[in-house]
Amino acid sequence: MKKFLGIIIFCFSMTLFSQDVYLEKNTSISLAEVDEYPQFVNRKVVDSLKNNRASFNAFLQKEIIKNLDLKTQSYIRADVKFYFKILLDENRRLKVVKSNSKKKKLHKKFLEAIEKIEVKKLAKKNGEEVNIEFILPFRVKFNGYYIAN
Repeated sequence: MKKFLGIIIFCFSMTLFSQDVYLEKNTSISLAEVDEYPQFVNRKVVDSLKNNRASFNAFLQKEIIKNLDLKTQSYIRADVKFYFKILLDENRRLKVVKSNSKKKKLHKKFLEAIEKIEVKKLAKKNGEEVNIEFILPFRVKFNGYYIAN
């Protein structure tokens, strides 16, 4: 009887855990779960760094700073550390879901800079394009400007 019960439990668990998981269209997954990272318009990268998280974060940080105007950059006097939780949706738009930034003016400028980043292709999982959520840590320190002659 114990063997029979064990076989039934085993068969039930196999059918339960072997079911395919289908992602709904509006759900998002973590960046760590994707097979291919999203591709951006201005990002040219060698194949070995295509799905590298450090390279991905560095590119986004560089693009955000590049999209900030000089006046906003001049507001940053000391070390600024914060993070953004970003959603890349099916419309190829980056949206900030959450942030720990305390300065409202600076926060608004960073949101605008993030939304300016153009996405060429969405991330892929199992060959299908998916929405992703990821956290982008951000640290900026400007030492000031100097004019070279």
